[in-house]
Formats: sequence, C-alpha cells, structure tokens
Amino acid sequence: MPERYRLDTSRPRPPRRRLLRELGFRYATAVGLVWGLPLSTGRVCRHGDLIIVSGLPTWAYRRGGTTVGRVYLTGANVGERVLVHEAAHVEQWRRYGMWFPLLYWIAGANPMRNRFEIEAGLEDGGYLPRRRRSMRRPVPPTVTSSVDDVEGTAASTQTSTSGSIATGTESTTATTATETP
Repeated sequence: MPERYRLDTSRPRPPRRRLLRELGFRYATAVGLVWGLPLSTGRVCRHGDLIIVSGLPTWAYRRGGTTVGRVYLTGANVGERVLVHEAAHVEQWRRYGMWFPLLYWIAGANPMRNRFEIEAGLEDGGYLPRRRRSMRRPVPPTVTSSVDDVEGTAASTQTSTSGSIATGTESTTATTATETP
C-alpha cells in the first residue's frame, strides 16, 4: 500500500459529526451576537460559558429571553436561577448544533411538554412557581434535667394519704387530715 493512502493514527481526529455540531454551535453564537449587539442598550457580559446581551426590546426575543448558541438575549431577566436555566440551553446547543432549533420546534411551544425546557429546569426558567423549602426545623424535645436528677426526684416524690403530692418535706397542696381523739 502506498504511503500517501495510509491513515495518520498518531493524532486523534474528532469525528465528523462532532465537528459539524461544533461548527453549528459557533455559527449560532455568531448569529446571536450579530442579532443582539446592535439592538442592546444594556450590559453585555459573560457568566461562565454564557454571553449575556441585555437591554433588548421585547420583540427581539421570546418569553423572558432566548439563548442562541452561547448568547442569551434578554431585556432584564438575568437572575441567578434563570442563568442556570440558560446555561443548560447552551449545553443543548453544543450537543445538537444547528439541529437544535428544529428539534426545539418539534418538541413544541408548550414549555411544560417541551423536553428541552424540562431538561433545563422549569422552575429555574420561571415556568413553574418555585417551591419554598421550609426554613423551620422540628424542634426536638428539650431535656431539662439529667438522669441523676430524674432518679433522685422519683425517689423523693411520694403521695400522701390525702391524695396530695409531697416532695421531700414540702407539700404542694394543703393536706386535710382529721385527727382522731
């Protein structure tokens, strides 16, 4: 076999599909920047792998914001939990490349049934009310005396003939004893 037809196995090459997905992801990121930057009147910043373009008019994005590639296009919806949700969409864009918009459309517009919104987290995306965790913990019963005190008290408590409880030499209620002559 001639040398020019041999495969070079010395360095690993990414599979063609992964390369196409990465190119689609980068292309989508470029489209998001081209769309968002000229329209933005707010801050443009990075949050991890996410590029946030805020201050957009409401017609420039859907719902509270839209992620295109790595770019999150929004008006002012930049809460921490929303950014976690949008970072999940970045990973979806990276995983599916330019197939993502078609797959998202097929999944449907209802976020409660859209598998991509469910995967990104419906609560973080603001589609469901956030569950509040109770900050109260059950209070364990408090022990006010030690074992030695309990044993000592039990030994010194006695019931008198009149039905009152006496502790040591003191009585908690007045005894009504009748004396016989």
